[in-house]
Amino acid sequence: MIASAVALTLASAATWVPMRWLSGDPASLELLAGSPVNCLLVEREHWSPEFVRAARERRFAVLGVLHSGEGAGEAARLGLDALVLEGDFQARAEGIPVIRLASRRRLAALAGEPVAGTWQGVWPGLRVAESPVAGPTAAPWLDTNSGLVKFAREIGGGIVWMGNRPPPGSIYPIARYLQAVADAALGGGHWIVALDADMNRRLLAGDARVMSEWRRICELLRFFEDHADWRRMRPYGRLAVAQSFEDGGFVSGGVLDMIAVQHVPVRPAQAKPSEGVRILVDGKVAATAPEGWQFPMMGAEEFVLRKEDLPKLDPIWKAVREVVEGKNLGVRVFNAPSLLTSPLVSGDGSKLALLLVNYTGYPAEAITLHVAGKWNKAALLTPNQPPKDLEIYPVRDGVGLEIERIGVAAAVELEAAERR
Repeated sequence: MIASAVALTLASAATWVPMRWLSGDPASLELLAGSPVNCLLVEREHWSPEFVRAARERRFAVLGVLHSGEGAGEAARLGLDALVLEGDFQARAEGIPVIRLASRRRLAALAGEPVAGTWQGVWPGLRVAESPVAGPTAAPWLDTNSGLVKFAREIGGGIVWMGNRPPPGSIYPIARYLQAVADAALGGGHWIVALDADMNRRLLAGDARVMSEWRRICELLRFFEDHADWRRMRPYGRLAVAQSFEDGGFVSGGVLDMIAVQHVPVRPAQAKPSEGVRILVDGKVAATAPEGWQFPMMGAEEFVLRKEDLPKLDPIWKAVREVVEGKNLGVRVFNAPSLLTSPLVSGDGSKLALLLVNYTGYPAEAITLHVAGKWNKAALLTPNQPPKDLEIYPVRDGVGLEIERIGVAAAVELEAAERR
């Protein structure tokens, strides 16, 4: 009976929209009324029968967060829906499901789990530095977790949660929170919503400005939940990168991200460490890393390439460039240097969804898309707005579209002229 209850709880995880809730006051739950958030990650100091009871009445799942092996028994006695073990440790927990937020290097061990998560993540956005920072591609350096999320989904097949929090002491504009939501969704995962300490305090106090910002976060969360079918679609495009975790699959700013910033649709493919990095087109090896090349060595806690390691990617980028330069491998994007895209296609090939995320703090304008294939209808979808039909015109091997303006996130849905 206990085992079936655990299985039932984890099965419902597919519908969870998670958030770190830094309060044990049952009355604070009123702030979430009408929001898409339905799963609360609560630190042990805030656990109480009263809070759990109030959350259940409002149909929230309550997950207890632990940072060590102690407290699992208390969580079970309180009837929490699940435990979240944040860190690389073990905890005995009988009769209660366990979700692990591991280090990136441990994500491979979570393959097959209903939820695979990590607490290690960059804070998404355009990298700001004293001098311009760019990778071998000369494109703007974007901090993104989307490549990791895609890779983790490829090797695990389940739900991926990004548990990165705002850096301590930081106070971010609302656009950066929206980018965090959209960045995880771009890879088909969930960001565990986490507010900085000041914003959380003001939200709990009912501050009018923060309440307005919170509504914007909810609008974007709702946008992706209203289109949850995107997570069940498969990547659209001819290019794939075969690599292992040891070959940089766990790294932000690695090969997947390096290709993505060039607006080339790319999907991950799992490889054995002995096989090295390979570039595949239509399932066939089109390029390999030069003989003797190895992905830069990373320290045990490192998951972002150091600036001094960027030149080491030049050899693999040259191999990639020979394959992708001047070609439409699914989608080409023009006049959008700080956007990332993710094209997805339905199982029968009749529908394509192109997700777009803007990593700047201002709107992106005058974007041109060239999409391979035969499509006869297109619409622009944006949060809290009705769909807008887009004019389609023919281009070589596909169709062209123009987008006047988008904010942080949008999507273009296309319908095929005939079943593919």
